[in-house]
This record gives sequence, C-alpha cells and structure tokens, in this order.
Amino acid sequence: MSATPAVHGSLGRTPLRVGVSARHVHLCRDHVDALFGSGYSLHPKGELSQPGQYAAQECVVVAGPGGAFERVRVLGPVRSATQVEVSASDCRALGVPAVVRDSGDLAGTPGCVLIGPAGSVRLEQGLIVAARHIHMAPIDARLQGLVDRDLVAVMAGEGPRATLFANVLVRVSSDYRLELHLDVDEANAAAVSNGDTVWIVGGALSMPQERVGQVGSAGQEEPALRGQSPSVRRVLDLTSVPLVTEEHVIEAARQGLSVRVRAGALVTPLARDAARERRVELIPE
Repeated sequence: MSATPAVHGSLGRTPLRVGVSARHVHLCRDHVDALFGSGYSLHPKGELSQPGQYAAQECVVVAGPGGAFERVRVLGPVRSATQVEVSASDCRALGVPAVVRDSGDLAGTPGCVLIGPAGSVRLEQGLIVAARHIHMAPIDARLQGLVDRDLVAVMAGEGPRATLFANVLVRVSSDYRLELHLDVDEANAAAVSNGDTVWIVGGALSMPQERVGQVGSAGQEEPALRGQSPSVRRVLDLTSVPLVTEEHVIEAARQGLSVRVRAGALVTPLARDAARERRVELIPE
C-alpha cells in the first residue's frame, strides 16, 4: 500500500481543467482475446486528454445481478488487469455495491460480467467507482508544493450548484497532463462539464485515516465509552470534520471501525445510508 497522503491547508486558488469520465472499461490482453477474438487489436477512435490514452472503437456489455449497460466504451491501451469504472448511480442499476477505489486498487471489489462479440468474461473483482483525482505533471506539482498522493480540496461549479470536493487525490507522473477527473454523478452534482475550469482551494476537508482514536493512528483502540463494557472500541475520529460523507463511512467499514462525529457536524444522507448498510456505528462527540 502507498504511504499515507499528506493534507495541505495553505494552497492558493489554482485553476485546472475538469474531465468528466463516463462509464468505461480497461481490458487486459487475455480479456481482449476472450471478448473480441484471439490476437485482436483495439482500434483507436479518439485520443483522450491524458497522453497515450485513447477511446477505442470497441464497446462491451457490462452486466450485474440487477441490470446491464450496453455499448460501454473500451479505453486503450491494454492494461495488466481489467478494470471497470462506473458511477455510484450505475452501481445501483447493476445491483452491486458502490466501492470507491483508486485506479488499480481492485482487491475485494465487486465483479461483473463483460460480454463482447466473440465471448464473455466473468470478473470476480474489478468494478469500481473511481476516487476523484487530479493528474499532474511533476512541474505542476512542484509549483503547488504537492507530491504524489497528497489530498486537496477543489471548488467546482458556480451559483447554487457550486460544490466543494474534499479529499481529491493528487497523482503525479511525467505521463500526465494537469486535469481533474470526476465521474458523471460528481459532475452533475456541481453542474460542470468537460473543459470547465475548477479550482484547487486548499487542503482536504478531512482525510479518512487522519485521526483515529485520540492520537491519529489508523486502528487505534480507545477505552469504551460511558455505558460500555470495559473492552476497547476501534474508532475513526472525525471530530475535526464539519461534513461526514459516504466515503468516510466506507473507509471506516473497510477498517472495521466506528466513526466518532463532532457535535453539530453534518452527516450526509448517503453517509447515514452507508452506515446502516455496513453496520458502522456513528458515535456523537
């Protein structure tokens, strides 16, 4: 696993372009062969914003236990592992859990069935809701005092739909071009489209593993609260956070933690739903 990301709170307003990612599929070599025929080569349809990446002419069906999407675009080039990227709304339509992950972090994620003109593939894992992230070239990162896997906050949209996105992951590579990637749900929430300008406005509102227990290490055990048995309880401490989101609850569930919430904090409806579904206890301060 990568090192714990840093959180920066002193960045100025930095403009960058937004790219909206519709549902799509990255395929490994074996799955290209299974879906389109042995030795098949993807046919580029158009270049994407990130150098060397392209939308292929080929599409597949993505099917889950609750439904299916036809003509889901394949992106190239071929990868080492197959990955299906959809929105949380898509997950509901497919009938699978919405698991937010960084690209390539596929262990324990839902699976699905891919259907192509030459055959089908059943994935045991690999379907994710991609964590929102910023692609940065090294020079862009240096100008902002950022490094790979830092977290920042981004303001997107204007007027009544203006949205502050917390915990936006920074990815730095010489292969990248400066751009924020959102999925369709996120873009619709802020009423932004491909090519719109958004702004890095500072450090993230919170970081899921920033403070756990009373001293800030993930998985810290703290004494049981009033009325509890003298055992210990593992707690994700979000008492410094004004807004508790679904992502916080999902991260706590992954670590087997309860969530401590500060008095007066806003807990989003999706966060409460996730807490009920994943049996994550929300503990008031």
